[in-house]
Amino acid sequence: MSDTIPSSEQAPATSPDSSLDSFHPLNYPALALQTYESFGGDPNRVGTKADFSSGKSTHLAMEYPKLKNIKQFDQTTDELNERLAVAIATFGEDSVTVSSIRYRLEEVEFLKIAHKLNNPGSAEERQESAEKFVELGERLYGIPDQELADSILGTLK
Repeated sequence: MSDTIPSSEQAPATSPDSSLDSFHPLNYPALALQTYESFGGDPNRVGTKADFSSGKSTHLAMEYPKLKNIKQFDQTTDELNERLAVAIATFGEDSVTVSSIRYRLEEVEFLKIAHKLNNPGSAEERQESAEKFVELGERLYGIPDQELADSILGTLK
């Protein structure tokens, strides 16, 4: 895999997409997508968790404000698809840059599923979204370590 800019015979120096600036996260923020940032809580998160942990509440309702606007994910998908086309033309299908952008596209899909999971239209949609969320989460980030997951869940009880 090579991400070396092609020679000027293949991509003229005057082409705006022949420069590494075409893939700089400051110019294209979608390239620096960090999914964990979308799972930050609302201002009441600490109190909600404390109420649940103390037994004051039996329902742990977590709000994710950054998952509410589905249009932001569509915009991110559009930006990434544009960069993907440029990356393929610049570096070729098998490049690290292309692979990275494809990974970011899967992460956006993960966030779209998280949005659906938090805004279901029916019990069936919630179940389908939950299954897709787990499947894609495991594909992107691996299978959670059971001991670690149990330990984290134990702090909520």
